[in-house]
Amino acid sequence: MSEARATLWKIGARTLATTCFVFCVISYFISCAIVPAFADTLLTKRQAQAKAVAILKGDPYGKTTADVSKHIRKAELLRAGKSICGPVAKPLWSFHVVVPAAENPAGPATIAGTLVLDAASGQLECAGLPFLD
Repeated sequence: MSEARATLWKIGARTLATTCFVFCVISYFISCAIVPAFADTLLTKRQAQAKAVAILKGDPYGKTTADVSKHIRKAELLRAGKSICGPVAKPLWSFHVVVPAAENPAGPATIAGTLVLDAASGQLECAGLPFLD
């Protein structure tokens, strides 16, 4: 191999190595910035309430979305402290639900309790309400 070719080969190898290194560094920083953003994605209040309504729909909480929604008196995103499920280890949506005695088809008693959902997935964590399977 001539000296000129050897020099070009070295320059090409260095350029390739530098390009690969830069690509790896940029990829690492992009993944560090993007992955946590997706890992911490929580449901909005509206999305979480839609999940709660789907769980509660039916007697005695209401047959329609509007009926169930009017019985949800308070929604709260919990990131620390305690819930009815115990210590808060991950973000949770907590919904206070009240069905007045006059609207309770199961009997003349007010139903009041809390429904707690995982704030990321919307899955039921626990409930302090009757008639939930």
